[in-house]
Amino acid sequence: MNRVIPAILEQSVGDIQEKLDRIAGLADCIHLDIGDGVFIPDEIMNDPGVLDLITTEAKIDLHLMIELPEIIIDRWLAPIVARVTLHIEATQDMETCIAKVRDAGKQVFLALNPETPLTMIDAYREKVDGCLIMGVHPGYGGQEFLEQTYDRIRMARARYATITIAVDGGVKYENAQQIIESGADQLVMGSGLFDHDTIEEIIQKINAM
Repeated sequence: MNRVIPAILEQSVGDIQEKLDRIAGLADCIHLDIGDGVFIPDEIMNDPGVLDLITTEAKIDLHLMIELPEIIIDRWLAPIVARVTLHIEATQDMETCIAKVRDAGKQVFLALNPETPLTMIDAYREKVDGCLIMGVHPGYGGQEFLEQTYDRIRMARARYATITIAVDGGVKYENAQQIIESGADQLVMGSGLFDHDTIEEIIQKINAM
């Protein structure tokens, strides 16, 4: 899988599809943000029906910023979804969430907010494919990358040698090299990618780092 995973945070199917079309053929995985207005302040495309309305050849990484995902996880396990990213802070039954995603034949990543101890992953390290370290507080695009995230990436790499480490929030070309050198395998990029006219060039350069 390529280093760059384009992230889409939009409120309409049309806007999601427009971005999918812009990056068609440029990425093998797309990160789709979903929010319930409870776990994060705003509701973001919180309707599983969106998965039946979008078209892409890429794999979908579904970032569920949803309180108590164990209640509704089954509705989000559509064929187009290859990976589900769950916030460890949001659930009271992560074991059930992981089991349901696994039974559907999909990868599982655990997301951690900036203030969440990395050790929260310990109980699930053998059951998941990776972790998503947030470089911002989730819910809004265009935020600045939190400097302490570099240390968190380094600690995660040292602690979890066998799982994939992805970083999301505030990622852009200018800090990509340092994020990679800190130990990240994948860079989830929203406004840091889509706000540029040279998307293909940015993706190629970061994938080659």
